[in-house]
Amino acid sequence: AVAGEYAMLIGEYIPSDRIYLYWTRRHRAAHGEGTPFAPRAVHFIAGWKPWRWPPARLRSAHAGAPSKLHTLYAQWWRHARRHCPALASLEARADRDRPGSSPLRPGLPPRAAPRTRGRGPK
Repeated sequence: AVAGEYAMLIGEYIPSDRIYLYWTRRHRAAHGEGTPFAPRAVHFIAGWKPWRWPPARLRSAHAGAPSKLHTLYAQWWRHARRHCPALASLEARADRDRPGSSPLRPGLPPRAAPRTRGRGPK
């Protein structure tokens, strides 16, 4: 396990997530408001994978989220465009197909399909 001040979930920056600002508050309590909080790694979990959230969609769906959330996604996309050009077309297609829409319920990963046992009805 890695301490939350070094590696955390993206939910730290998503207001509708239960983890929202958990480590930021702990850091401020321990080190004071003036000490910047900068974890070494952020894990993009479940429905918050960056390829599901092109910059324009994230801005429109989560405009009120902390600027750090937008910064993290912008950094991811900048590196992805540079090192994986195929993602640039994915980004453009996603924004064209669903401009300004959220692919998910705000703040939550997509609902999993119900699991069935066996072969189902005959």
